[in-house]
Amino acid sequence: MPLSKEQIDFYKGQFQKKGKDCFVSGQYEQAARFYTKGLNIDPTDHMWLSNRSAAHLKLSNYVDAEKDARMCIDLCKNYSKGYGRLGYALMHQERYNDSKKAFLAGMEKEKNEGENYCSNGLKALREFLCEIESRNKTEKEMDKKESIDAKSCPKAAPLPIFSDEGSEICSLCGLCGHRADNCDQSKLKAPSSSSYEYCNHCNQLGHSSLYCPMKDKRDAYLRKSRDKVHRASSRQSCSICNSLDHQRERCPNRHLYRT
Repeated sequence: MPLSKEQIDFYKGQFQKKGKDCFVSGQYEQAARFYTKGLNIDPTDHMWLSNRSAAHLKLSNYVDAEKDARMCIDLCKNYSKGYGRLGYALMHQERYNDSKKAFLAGMEKEKNEGENYCSNGLKALREFLCEIESRNKTEKEMDKKESIDAKSCPKAAPLPIFSDEGSEICSLCGLCGHRADNCDQSKLKAPSSSSYEYCNHCNQLGHSSLYCPMKDKRDAYLRKSRDKVHRASSRQSCSICNSLDHQRERCPNRHLYRT
């Protein structure tokens, strides 16, 4: 049986009171449920949609808040808070232009209601946009400062390379007796393809050893030589003949030292 008008009014009052109590106490999900029950009883009352939209805003359900706000406006185009709910929902979805339009439309309705919900919303939107602009400006300044600091930071000196004999090798020309920062090759400019400059690595004209395409292979060879020296120096030598090829137990001269 359909409910009588007295029953509808009774349930509407109950749902409205319980929904408001839940909303004030921070139980926004429960408040939204009571507003939904009230909407099921009287789908033509725009207040249910407005209140449920407010509950969705508190729950950060901005899409649902937008839907309820739009349906509220469809039912009552002169209700300013419907536009205010819509403005807040759009603002939190980063649709700032649409949010501004909603607040401005609501402010036109507020003139006849004596409300300031939409005007406060427009003020909050402007403050929010100013905060975003200030934050972005600060981040850009920090990025610019970090970029300048990175460019001004001195480069680390390259690690020295040593030959099998222990002499330091220049990483530019591959010769012993000096380092790369004192090498004559560091003063040379990059030659053109028509240059007659001679490369002493690949025996070709047109570039120096500084710009030789074989430089990577040369560096790999130097690293390999350095690792070989390092492994040899870390290997235990024979205490009889000082050889690195074997230890005392395998020395061919060990019988000469038996007691």
